[in-house]
Amino acid sequence: MDSLLKWAILNGATASEDAPHDANRPAPQKLDPAVIDAILGKPASVQMTECMDAVEHPSTPSEARIIALDDLEMLVENIDNASNVEPLGLWPRLGALFSDHDSGVRSGALWVSATALQHNQRAQAAFSKHGLLAPVLRVLESDEDAGVRAKALLCVSAFIRANAAGLAEFIALDGLALLKRALESAIEQGLAAPTQKLLFLLGAIVDEALDESTPEELRPAARLPDAIADLGFVGVSARTMLHFASDEGVAAAVFGRAAAFLVSLSGTEEGRKAVCASTQLRQAIDQARASNTLADPADVQALEAVINHMEHVFERATAVSDDPAKYSRVFSTGRRSYVRQFNELYYARLNELKPHVLRHAEKRWSGKGIKHTPKALNVEAGETTYIVGTVFIDSSKKPSTLEQVEKEHWISDPEISEGYRNGAETVFLEDESGRIVLVGDVVNKSLLVSGIVAAMLGKETPDGSFEVVDMCFAGMAPQIALPDVTEDKYVAFVSGLSASVECPVTLEMQMLAEYLCGTLGAASAQQPLPAQIVQVVVAGNILSLPTPPLGHTEDARANDRSATSALVSAIDSYLADIAAVVPLALMPGAQDPADTSLPQQPIHRSMFAQCKQYSGFRSLSNPAFLEVDGHVLLGSSGQNVDDIGRYVGLPNNGSGDSPCELAARSLQWRHIAPSAPDTLWCYPFSDRDPFILAQSPHVYFIGGQDLFDSGEALGADGQHTTVVTVPKFAQTHSIVLLNLRNMKCATARFSATGF
Repeated sequence: MDSLLKWAILNGATASEDAPHDANRPAPQKLDPAVIDAILGKPASVQMTECMDAVEHPSTPSEARIIALDDLEMLVENIDNASNVEPLGLWPRLGALFSDHDSGVRSGALWVSATALQHNQRAQAAFSKHGLLAPVLRVLESDEDAGVRAKALLCVSAFIRANAAGLAEFIALDGLALLKRALESAIEQGLAAPTQKLLFLLGAIVDEALDESTPEELRPAARLPDAIADLGFVGVSARTMLHFASDEGVAAAVFGRAAAFLVSLSGTEEGRKAVCASTQLRQAIDQARASNTLADPADVQALEAVINHMEHVFERATAVSDDPAKYSRVFSTGRRSYVRQFNELYYARLNELKPHVLRHAEKRWSGKGIKHTPKALNVEAGETTYIVGTVFIDSSKKPSTLEQVEKEHWISDPEISEGYRNGAETVFLEDESGRIVLVGDVVNKSLLVSGIVAAMLGKETPDGSFEVVDMCFAGMAPQIALPDVTEDKYVAFVSGLSASVECPVTLEMQMLAEYLCGTLGAASAQQPLPAQIVQVVVAGNILSLPTPPLGHTEDARANDRSATSALVSAIDSYLADIAAVVPLALMPGAQDPADTSLPQQPIHRSMFAQCKQYSGFRSLSNPAFLEVDGHVLLGSSGQNVDDIGRYVGLPNNGSGDSPCELAARSLQWRHIAPSAPDTLWCYPFSDRDPFILAQSPHVYFIGGQDLFDSGEALGADGQHTTVVTVPKFAQTHSIVLLNLRNMKCATARFSATGF
């Protein structure tokens, strides 16, 4: 630094300045280039040349050569530096490295070339001038290192994209056939990443050929897509879909990339013919439709639209619905009277289910010489027998209505316990003769709910209890045959919109409405699925009403219901937009303005002044039956399954603990709300129990759940019910789509960041 300062003083003074004059002063000196480099850094051209010198020097270690190429790649990220590769004479030197013995050097040289070629016409022209495409293609086809081949593909892509002359050279060198061979090789080796990259490059080439907005000098020949189709890329793409279908981790991504390429290829008549003629592609589509994980439904629908040789026209599919009066009486309370006792409901339940339970018990145990004891209190000590009755669980954890009534401020909703079983409760079996205590490991490890009608096999203990060794239930109710549906038709299940006074219609709700109406977004590939939705079901908790004040108050502001009225009007308008284009069924939930006790009666139609104008709008009970194209659907807004879940408390009780599993079990009990009226409020029916299933539905959906899940319940006589839990939309922004053709479920999620 001192020498630099001295040089500046000696060489910076002029004759007019008051610098000391020395006739013998030497002439001004030039600054040492090394000093300038130390201050400003070496020019990029020098650094690029030095990097290449280091790579080529025989004494440079392998790791240092790779680092030098990394440094060179960073330099050519600057487009001016990339253009200087040719003036510096580096292209031939880079090309020589494509065949280097070190795979890391080969990969680095190709990476540098790809970076320099990206969107740089001068570099692309120089690359072509030195004939470097041919050696890159040889590397792409035959290099033993997959990483080097990946960099070669990147280099080819950078050279031919937006470069009509480069693409023509690529085609002249039989590059398309080479890409086909590379794609087939990647498929055989099960390499998903290279497969997706090859498909992406092919799709990009086709898109550029068909994009009329691309300048003519940058566009490849318009007949290029036809040439690609003639080479058999459609069949290879279909084999790609089929090959990777077994790998759920990459199946959807590979299918999507192949689908995008084929949809692009169908932009010409010849390309469309090739796509439509591929039987393997139809097989791949059928396989994808049979699974929720192999492909995005939008990709499948886009391909099907091409195969069917049709335009994406939004035409709503239709389905035949049941007569609204067909199931209306099942859960109707009629003229309500609360003067009856609930014991009449229990007697009706036991009398109706007992014959079914006995039939299953006889089939299960009578062959072993075990007799049935008709009355629980007539069991003889020491004799193995089976008895039938209603399960009752006495637990301090269960809510007490009397205690709630005694509170100073009584509210309508019951207090809800986290769980009713903790090991300290007593389990009884009750019939017309009385109660008997059930004991044993089978009782402790089984999922038992108050109100289940069951048969217990065991013997009386010395203390008068009944030790259970096995049990059975009524089994699934009969089921009508599943209709044969040959085309995709979807039922959309929504639950828990929870529209509030603060924000009646959220952005996600608006996106949902637009999706169901077929107006979400401009992409036609998204439209076929919404067009095939034939029924929308809103399963409870439509509103999230503000908590009313306790007692009475003379403050008019506390009793102001204008905000609630505005909320109801807003949700009516929101739902009317949906009901105008697709049939809409509405079920009340725990938060909605309807009965607190089950079965909740339909929300009064007067609340939906706009919705009720449409013939497809129906206000249903909770629970409720409905039919869509011959499929019997049974639904609940979730209170019954939530209450069953509170009996799961004990570990190792044989239940999967999920709401879906619990709902499936209730079908085996032939009763969907056994805990009513013990721990679940319900109307005191006297002559019947509406929660007993006379027939098994094809679909049983449960709203108001935290997560989506699906399963199945299988009966001894071939019954098959698809069980679906519908997540709360306000929390998950998700809905469930059930395909009536194959009874498979999928979800659709909506968010402010995209669909």
